[in-house]
Formats: sequence, structure tokens, C-alpha cells
Amino acid sequence: LFDSPSEDESSTPAAPPAKRAASGPALSERQQAIVDALRGETLDVDAIAERVELLPHTVLGELTMLTLRGAVRRVDGQKFALRERA
Repeated sequence: LFDSPSEDESSTPAAPPAKRAASGPALSERQQAIVDALRGETLDVDAIAERVELLPHTVLGELTMLTLRGAVRRVDGQKFALRERA
């Protein structure tokens, strides 16, 4: 059943590599857009949402995931910035 790939499977080109965070799996398109918006700036959720054209609750969810991954940090309540890498 799983002995060897068929001819069709072996001729399929590999997908291009996804962008990766400094550590961990690749960022989603939404997460990458948020990271790009935060480069060199500290922004609140509404400002980020406006820049990346997503709803604030969606941005907040992605910021939570980025915070858990160590890519962003919360500053002064509801503002966010990129975490500096050592």
C-alpha cells in the first residue's frame, strides 16, 4: 500500500518554502501582514486592523498567536510592537 510513490506523485514539483518566524512554523499570510505593519512602530489594534484591512477582532486573535510565538509583545495596554531578537 505504501511501498513506493507512483509516477504521478514523484513528478509533482515541490511547493515553495513558506516564510518562517525566527523560531517555529511558518507565519500565516495574516500574521506576516501584521508583522510587516509593526516593523519599526508600536501600534494599537485599530491601527493595525486599518493597515492590514482586517477586522479588529481578527487582528487581536492573530496578535495573541504572535505573542505566544514570541514574535510580538504588548506595550502599554492595547499597543503592540515586534519583539527584539537577541
